[in-house]
Amino acid sequence: MVVWDMNILILGEESEFRSELKGLVGAQINCCSVQVFLDNNDFFDKVKLFDVDVCLAVITTRNFKYCFKVADILMEKNSNVKIAFLCNHVLKAWVEKLRTRYIHLVSLASEDIVGDIERIISGEKVVPLAQKSQKFLASREEEVLQLLSLGKNQTVIAEELDISVSTVKTCVKNINHKLETPSKEAAVRRGIELGIIQANFEISEEF
Repeated sequence: MVVWDMNILILGEESEFRSELKGLVGAQINCCSVQVFLDNNDFFDKVKLFDVDVCLAVITTRNFKYCFKVADILMEKNSNVKIAFLCNHVLKAWVEKLRTRYIHLVSLASEDIVGDIERIISGEKVVPLAQKSQKFLASREEEVLQLLSLGKNQTVIAEELDISVSTVKTCVKNINHKLETPSKEAAVRRGIELGIIQANFEISEEF
């Protein structure tokens, strides 16, 4: 068992996973406090009252803005705080923000998540950022998403890209799955936020 005297906060959207992670960390790392938060207000109240030594946040395409906001608040209060984002994918649009904030990354596919967290707490590096950065959408999916942002329907997109309408539909389905969005409109907005596609004056008013 590794012993540290510190406060560890765990933020995330999936309660079962957060509880399991809390149990793993609490069992293997004897620390001052391991607390799990889902409600933003509860978290901010905690940050205002107590120093946070380690923050573990499950980052997704839905909550990435909040995660980076949390990181900024924590680092402003304590420059020595250790922050780790637990994720399945790292979007290129996040890379510079991660690098400038010195945020560590832990893959949710890691066979030793707690071990990775222990190494971060000890001041070690896990996997280099460059090795974790990846392209989120396939090139064809990016092309489809860009054309969707211009308000073009699936038939027109199929003609412009010289592919079948069924292929376009498959691309749209894959895009929504990867970006965790419920519709093509939401996917376009998410794609612009993440820098996957470029927003300009031609963007359809529909979005």
